[in-house]
Amino acid sequence: KLPKLPHSVTMTASMKQNNLFDAVDMIYDNFIDKNAAYQINVSSQCRGQITKIVVQHRLSVEAQREKLKAMGNDIGGIIPSGLSGIIVDVHIFDEASNEILALLRSSFYRFAQTKAYK
Repeated sequence: KLPKLPHSVTMTASMKQNNLFDAVDMIYDNFIDKNAAYQINVSSQCRGQITKIVVQHRLSVEAQREKLKAMGNDIGGIIPSGLSGIIVDVHIFDEASNEILALLRSSFYRFAQTKAYK
């Protein structure tokens, strides 16, 4: 099961900061996860690729927490800084965005062809 991380900021605030890890986690939890409240319609392949990256990141966070805890620095729910080994690609959501745009174009085209629109 995918570990849940406490978010240090709101969804809106995460989009305005330089913390890519927190932004990706927030987007994943709210829009990509199979149990997301606002799940978007993307292919299972796209969802799987994003999930793999998020799982790697979260496991890295947990490993860093355990390492700090073993050294006597229990940081609780705070996300540790200085994570290494996992680099989040800034284009992580590009494929999902393209799929969403294609679906919106398709829906708009069908709507534009209706008698009510014309």
